[in-house]
Amino acid sequence: MLTTFLGSLAFLLLSRPKYSHSFQPAIVTANINSYAEQCTLLSSRSPTRPIELSSSITSLGMSNSADSETQTVSIPFDGSEDRFDRWKFFQALLEGDHPSSDVVNIILYRVLEGVLKYPRPSGGRDTQGSDDAIEMTAEVKEKIEEILADYSAEGRVKAVMTMSNDDDDEDYEKVEKEVLAVLEQLEGILPDPVEDEDDFKSLWDTIIQLHGREAVKFNQSQNPVPLDWKTANTVSRVLLHFDFLTHGIIDAPL
Repeated sequence: MLTTFLGSLAFLLLSRPKYSHSFQPAIVTANINSYAEQCTLLSSRSPTRPIELSSSITSLGMSNSADSETQTVSIPFDGSEDRFDRWKFFQALLEGDHPSSDVVNIILYRVLEGVLKYPRPSGGRDTQGSDDAIEMTAEVKEKIEEILADYSAEGRVKAVMTMSNDDDDEDYEKVEKEVLAVLEQLEGILPDPVEDEDDFKSLWDTIIQLHGREAVKFNQSQNPVPLDWKTANTVSRVLLHFDFLTHGIIDAPL
Protein backbone atom coordinates (compact mmCIF):
# COMPACT_ATOMS: atom_id res chain seq x y z
CA MET A 1 0.00 0.00 0.00
CA LEU A 2 2.91 2.36 0.79
CA THR A 3 4.33 1.76 -2.70
CA THR A 4 0.95 2.52 -4.25
CA PHE A 5 0.61 5.67 -2.10
CA LEU A 6 4.02 6.98 -3.14
CA GLY A 7 3.39 6.07 -6.76
CA SER A 8 0.04 7.92 -6.80
CA LEU A 9 1.56 11.02 -5.22
CA ALA A 10 4.54 10.99 -7.59
CA PHE A 11 2.13 10.80 -10.57
CA LEU A 12 0.25 13.83 -9.30
CA LEU A 13 3.37 15.88 -8.76
CA LEU A 14 4.91 15.08 -12.12
CA SER A 15 1.74 15.68 -14.13
CA ARG A 16 0.84 19.16 -12.88
CA PRO A 17 1.92 22.60 -14.16
CA LYS A 18 4.62 24.47 -12.30
CA TYR A 19 3.92 27.14 -9.72
CA SER A 20 6.32 29.31 -7.78
CA HIS A 21 5.42 29.20 -4.09
CA SER A 22 7.80 28.42 -1.26
CA PHE A 23 7.04 26.77 2.04
CA GLN A 24 7.48 28.36 5.44
CA PRO A 25 6.97 26.61 8.79
CA ALA A 26 3.39 25.89 9.80
CA ILE A 27 4.26 25.58 13.48
CA VAL A 28 3.86 29.20 14.41
CA THR A 29 5.88 31.21 16.91
CA ALA A 30 4.01 32.86 19.76
CA ASN A 31 3.08 36.43 18.91
CA ILE A 32 2.55 39.13 21.51
CA ASN A 33 -0.14 40.79 19.41
CA SER A 34 -3.76 40.05 20.26
CA TYR A 35 -5.54 37.34 18.32
CA ALA A 36 -8.12 39.89 17.18
CA GLU A 37 -5.31 41.82 15.49
CA GLN A 38 -3.73 38.68 14.09
CA CYS A 39 -6.84 37.37 12.41
CA THR A 40 -7.16 40.16 9.85
CA LEU A 41 -5.23 38.10 7.29
CA LEU A 42 -8.13 36.95 5.18
CA SER A 43 -10.39 39.88 4.52
CA SER A 44 -10.83 43.20 6.24
CA ARG A 45 -14.33 43.46 4.89
CA SER A 46 -15.54 40.25 6.52
CA PRO A 47 -16.78 40.66 10.12
CA THR A 48 -15.49 38.12 12.61
CA ARG A 49 -17.25 36.22 15.35
CA PRO A 50 -15.22 36.15 18.57
CA ILE A 51 -15.05 32.86 20.45
CA GLU A 52 -14.23 32.75 24.16
CA LEU A 53 -11.65 30.11 25.03
CA SER A 54 -10.94 28.69 28.45
CA SER A 55 -9.36 25.61 29.96
CA SER A 56 -12.80 24.05 30.43
CA ILE A 57 -14.61 24.57 27.14
CA THR A 58 -16.96 21.88 25.84
CA SER A 59 -17.78 22.18 22.13
CA LEU A 60 -16.71 25.83 22.34
CA GLY A 61 -19.19 26.48 25.14
CA MET A 62 -17.92 28.94 27.76
CA SER A 63 -17.36 27.77 31.30
CA ASN A 64 -18.97 29.94 33.96
CA SER A 65 -16.19 29.31 36.43
CA ALA A 66 -14.91 32.54 37.96
CA ASP A 67 -11.41 31.05 38.09
CA SER A 68 -11.24 30.36 34.35
CA GLU A 69 -8.84 32.56 32.44
CA THR A 70 -10.24 33.30 29.01
CA GLN A 71 -9.06 34.95 25.85
CA THR A 72 -10.97 35.98 22.78
CA VAL A 73 -10.02 34.41 19.48
CA SER A 74 -11.60 35.95 16.41
CA ILE A 75 -12.46 33.33 13.81
CA PRO A 76 -12.68 35.01 10.39
CA PHE A 77 -15.40 32.61 9.20
CA ASP A 78 -18.93 33.43 10.28
CA GLY A 79 -20.73 32.69 7.03
CA SER A 80 -20.27 36.16 5.56
CA GLU A 81 -16.94 35.24 3.94
CA ASP A 82 -16.81 33.85 0.41
CA ARG A 83 -15.00 30.91 -1.16
CA PHE A 84 -12.04 33.10 -2.14
CA ASP A 85 -11.49 34.06 1.50
CA ARG A 86 -11.28 30.39 2.39
CA TRP A 87 -8.98 29.75 -0.58
CA LYS A 88 -6.61 32.42 0.79
CA PHE A 89 -6.81 30.78 4.22
CA PHE A 90 -5.59 27.49 2.72
CA GLN A 91 -2.77 29.23 0.88
CA ALA A 92 -1.64 30.97 4.06
CA LEU A 93 -1.80 27.73 6.03
CA LEU A 94 0.29 25.83 3.47
CA GLU A 95 2.82 28.66 3.25
CA GLY A 96 3.13 28.87 7.04
CA ASP A 97 1.86 32.45 7.09
CA HIS A 98 -1.26 31.99 9.18
CA PRO A 99 -0.79 34.07 12.34
CA SER A 100 -2.57 31.89 14.90
CA SER A 101 -2.46 28.18 15.64
CA ASP A 102 -5.62 28.59 17.73
CA VAL A 103 -7.58 29.80 14.71
CA VAL A 104 -6.59 26.78 12.63
CA ASN A 105 -7.20 24.30 15.45
CA ILE A 106 -10.63 25.74 16.29
CA ILE A 107 -11.68 25.70 12.63
CA LEU A 108 -10.57 22.06 12.37
CA TYR A 109 -12.59 21.12 15.46
CA ARG A 110 -15.71 22.94 14.32
CA VAL A 111 -15.58 21.49 10.80
CA LEU A 112 -15.32 17.94 12.17
CA GLU A 113 -18.06 18.67 14.66
CA GLY A 114 -20.29 19.89 11.85
CA VAL A 115 -19.56 16.74 9.82
CA LEU A 116 -21.27 14.63 12.47
CA LYS A 117 -24.13 17.01 13.24
CA TYR A 118 -24.94 18.18 9.71
CA PRO A 119 -23.83 15.76 6.94
CA ARG A 120 -22.70 17.54 3.79
CA PRO A 121 -24.79 17.16 0.63
CA SER A 122 -21.56 16.24 -1.16
CA GLY A 123 -20.62 13.66 1.44
CA GLY A 124 -17.02 14.82 1.67
CA ARG A 125 -16.58 15.78 -1.98
CA ASP A 126 -16.27 19.31 -3.29
CA THR A 127 -19.35 19.15 -5.51
CA GLN A 128 -21.41 22.17 -4.62
CA GLY A 129 -25.00 21.85 -5.72
CA SER A 130 -25.32 18.11 -5.25
CA ASP A 131 -28.45 17.00 -3.42
CA ASP A 132 -27.34 13.43 -2.80
CA ALA A 133 -25.96 12.82 0.68
CA ILE A 134 -23.35 10.06 0.71
CA GLU A 135 -23.39 8.13 3.96
CA MET A 136 -20.20 8.32 6.01
CA THR A 137 -18.72 4.95 6.84
CA ALA A 138 -19.14 3.78 10.41
CA GLU A 139 -15.35 3.54 10.77
CA VAL A 140 -14.73 7.16 9.74
CA LYS A 141 -17.59 8.38 11.92
CA GLU A 142 -16.16 6.55 14.91
CA LYS A 143 -12.70 8.02 14.30
CA ILE A 144 -14.09 11.57 14.08
CA GLU A 145 -16.01 10.99 17.32
CA GLU A 146 -12.78 9.88 18.99
CA ILE A 147 -10.94 12.99 17.81
CA LEU A 148 -13.69 15.30 19.05
CA ALA A 149 -13.86 13.48 22.38
CA ASP A 150 -10.11 13.86 22.87
CA TYR A 151 -10.30 17.64 22.42
CA SER A 152 -13.84 18.52 23.52
CA ALA A 153 -12.58 20.13 26.72
CA GLU A 154 -10.74 22.77 24.70
CA GLY A 155 -12.86 22.95 21.57
CA ARG A 156 -9.86 22.75 19.25
CA VAL A 157 -7.89 19.91 17.72
CA LYS A 158 -4.25 20.54 18.58
CA ALA A 159 -2.79 19.84 15.16
CA VAL A 160 -0.91 23.12 14.71
CA MET A 161 1.19 23.81 17.79
CA THR A 162 2.69 27.06 19.01
CA MET A 163 6.39 27.18 19.85
CA SER A 164 8.08 29.99 21.73
CA ASN A 165 11.63 31.15 21.04
CA ASP A 166 12.40 30.19 24.64
CA ASP A 167 11.42 26.53 24.18
CA ASP A 168 14.31 24.06 24.33
CA ASP A 169 14.92 20.79 22.46
CA GLU A 170 13.06 18.77 25.09
CA ASP A 171 9.97 20.96 24.65
CA TYR A 172 10.17 20.61 20.87
CA GLU A 173 10.42 16.83 21.10
CA LYS A 174 7.32 16.78 23.30
CA VAL A 175 5.41 18.99 20.86
CA GLU A 176 6.59 16.89 17.91
CA LYS A 177 5.34 13.70 19.56
CA GLU A 178 1.95 15.27 20.28
CA VAL A 179 1.59 16.62 16.75
CA LEU A 180 2.48 13.27 15.16
CA ALA A 181 -0.18 11.56 17.27
CA VAL A 182 -2.81 14.06 16.08
CA LEU A 183 -1.72 13.74 12.45
CA GLU A 184 -2.07 9.97 12.67
CA GLN A 185 -5.66 10.43 13.83
CA LEU A 186 -6.39 12.85 11.01
CA GLU A 187 -4.84 10.59 8.36
CA GLY A 188 -7.27 7.91 9.50
CA ILE A 189 -10.28 9.94 8.31
CA LEU A 190 -8.81 10.80 4.90
CA PRO A 191 -9.49 8.79 1.72
CA ASP A 192 -7.43 5.64 1.35
CA PRO A 193 -4.94 5.92 -1.56
CA VAL A 194 -6.00 2.48 -2.84
CA GLU A 195 -9.66 2.05 -1.95
CA ASP A 196 -10.57 5.72 -2.55
CA GLU A 197 -7.96 6.57 -5.16
CA ASP A 198 -10.02 9.26 -6.95
CA ASP A 199 -10.76 11.19 -3.76
CA PHE A 200 -7.17 10.76 -2.61
CA LYS A 201 -5.81 12.21 -5.87
CA SER A 202 -8.41 14.98 -5.93
CA LEU A 203 -7.26 16.30 -2.56
CA TRP A 204 -3.62 16.36 -3.66
CA ASP A 205 -4.67 18.05 -6.91
CA THR A 206 -6.14 20.89 -4.85
CA ILE A 207 -3.08 21.09 -2.60
CA ILE A 208 -0.91 21.45 -5.71
CA GLN A 209 -3.18 24.20 -7.07
CA LEU A 210 -3.05 26.03 -3.74
CA HIS A 211 0.65 25.75 -2.99
CA GLY A 212 2.35 25.02 -6.31
CA ARG A 213 3.68 21.86 -7.91
CA GLU A 214 7.37 22.56 -7.30
CA ALA A 215 6.83 23.53 -3.65
CA VAL A 216 4.76 20.40 -2.96
CA LYS A 217 7.25 18.22 -4.80
CA PHE A 218 10.17 19.69 -2.86
CA ASN A 219 8.55 19.23 0.56
CA GLN A 220 7.36 15.71 -0.18
CA SER A 221 10.83 14.71 -1.40
CA GLN A 222 12.55 15.61 1.87
CA ASN A 223 13.75 12.74 4.06
CA PRO A 224 12.26 12.93 6.55
CA VAL A 225 9.29 15.05 5.42
CA PRO A 226 9.34 18.24 7.55
CA LEU A 227 6.86 18.12 10.41
CA ASP A 228 5.67 21.63 9.57
CA TRP A 229 4.76 20.62 6.03
CA LYS A 230 3.23 17.33 7.10
CA THR A 231 1.03 19.23 9.55
CA ALA A 232 -0.01 21.90 7.04
CA ASN A 233 -0.91 19.52 4.21
CA THR A 234 -2.69 17.01 6.46
CA VAL A 235 -4.88 19.64 8.11
CA SER A 236 -5.58 21.20 4.72
CA ARG A 237 -6.58 17.89 3.15
CA VAL A 238 -8.92 17.11 6.05
CA LEU A 239 -10.62 20.51 5.75
CA LEU A 240 -10.86 20.13 1.98
CA HIS A 241 -12.25 16.61 2.21
CA PHE A 242 -15.01 17.74 4.55
CA ASP A 243 -16.00 20.67 2.32
CA PHE A 244 -14.64 23.63 4.25
CA LEU A 245 -13.61 25.28 0.98
CA THR A 246 -17.14 24.94 -0.43
CA HIS A 247 -19.37 25.42 2.60
CA GLY A 248 -17.17 26.90 5.34
CA ILE A 249 -17.99 26.06 8.97
CA ILE A 250 -21.41 24.43 9.09
CA ASP A 251 -23.39 25.03 12.28
CA ALA A 252 -26.89 24.42 10.88
CA PRO A 253 -28.48 22.07 8.34
CA LEU A 254 -27.58 22.96 4.77
